[in-house]
Amino acid sequence: MLKTLRNAANNIVFKLILVGIVLSFVLFGIGDVIRGRNDYDLVKFKNLPSITLSHFIQFKKEAIARIEQNSKEKITDETLAQMGFDQQVISKLVQERLMEGWIASQNLTVGDKVVANDIKKSPNFQDDKGKFNADLYKGFISRLPIPEEEFYTRYKFDIATGLLQDNVKHTIHAPKLLEDVIIGYLSQVKTAKYVKVNIAEKGTLAEVKPSNEELQKFYEENKLKFQLPEERTLQYIIIDKKMINPNVKDSAEKQTKQLMEAIKQLEDAVAGGENIKEVAARYKAKIATFKGSFTAMEKDSILGSNADSAFAMNQNELSYPAELPEDKGYILFEVSDVLEGRVPPLDKIKASVTAEYIKGAYIAANIEKLKEFEAKVTAENFDELSKQFGFALETIDVRGRSDPKIPDELTYTILQTQPNKVSSLLILEESAYVAKTIKIATDKKQADIIKKSSRENISNHFKSSFIGEIMEYFNAQNNTEVRMELLGTQGN
Repeated sequence: MLKTLRNAANNIVFKLILVGIVLSFVLFGIGDVIRGRNDYDLVKFKNLPSITLSHFIQFKKEAIARIEQNSKEKITDETLAQMGFDQQVISKLVQERLMEGWIASQNLTVGDKVVANDIKKSPNFQDDKGKFNADLYKGFISRLPIPEEEFYTRYKFDIATGLLQDNVKHTIHAPKLLEDVIIGYLSQVKTAKYVKVNIAEKGTLAEVKPSNEELQKFYEENKLKFQLPEERTLQYIIIDKKMINPNVKDSAEKQTKQLMEAIKQLEDAVAGGENIKEVAARYKAKIATFKGSFTAMEKDSILGSNADSAFAMNQNELSYPAELPEDKGYILFEVSDVLEGRVPPLDKIKASVTAEYIKGAYIAANIEKLKEFEAKVTAENFDELSKQFGFALETIDVRGRSDPKIPDELTYTILQTQPNKVSSLLILEESAYVAKTIKIATDKKQADIIKKSSRENISNHFKSSFIGEIMEYFNAQNNTEVRMELLGTQGN
């Protein structure tokens, strides 16, 4: 969280508060934010302060507001339910409360001097000469949605959390036996034979020739397969930073200030109902046009990062300014026309319908054939039966990492299959596999490489897991009880 704040300090208005967060949340303060007459304990702990319903509501409101501000979209109750948003909020609150308890149990305190020194060392608050600039810091604080005192509280909590976790990592050591087991697994080599069938292709199957009646029925039952995507026409402008501040001799601080003011004016203009032509005239920007589907826009080098927003907007709606990648300026776009998705008549797309029908028929026939093979195959008859079914055999050495020659799913399947055993049928989108493991060995050269390069990572992973276990211990000791039934009272 704190690193997010630090890294955000030199960005545009919203990113000065929260950078890069679209469908997640970072919130400040876990103390009781609001107190009401009907304030119930939503989460109870045995040895820690409860989390109140009003606290949860405030926490959730701030989270939603931040998401909507960054994404420029209204988040519906249905979307929140699909995300399991209430559970995410509660989990975040519980984890921080437990961490508070752990910090308190270790009598760990962070003084104001430590916080001040840490802030002064942040590059985001330093001038061109690397010295702390109080004005940069004050400007950052003024843009936060919380009081400075609360920011300090969160800063202290973040530092304390880091110190406590670092202390654990320095005192806990991963058992060498565990490291050796993991290294052994990562350097393991399994040799396997496998059959691969491209299930959408004819192969040795009989040719499929659908009748007109079959095609008509298939078309009626699968219209969604042939629906043309929605298309949108957009008018957009790109506002270069030079249009906002043409004087390159201004200091970086002054340029940043002017940029922030200009973006705020742009946002106010959009909120006030201006259209793309009015904004373009103000900045003498050229209006460009895009027409196409979501996929086409997503691939567009300029508009791609804004495809989600553009296809969620209403017709004649103007977007808020969005920063373009690689410091290329800001873009605003207006939806001038929406062409809904539609299904062409059969006679217009008969070739596509025929191809889909044949593809589906081959997939069904190939899977049926593979299931018959799976039912009959054993380690002893694997080679012979593969030949009888017309399946080509391939041999491969598999290790505990991705191999570009085969899908990751097949790698995992082979690693999980015991030597001289046959795997279950693995069906992927366009292909299917059955494998037989032949032997297992250890790549000693790879083991040595892993020992030198990855032993520390293995140890750190173990230590991080240990921290997670400590949190689980605190959770168990506090008999954490979540009263989900209270969430039905949020609107009261």
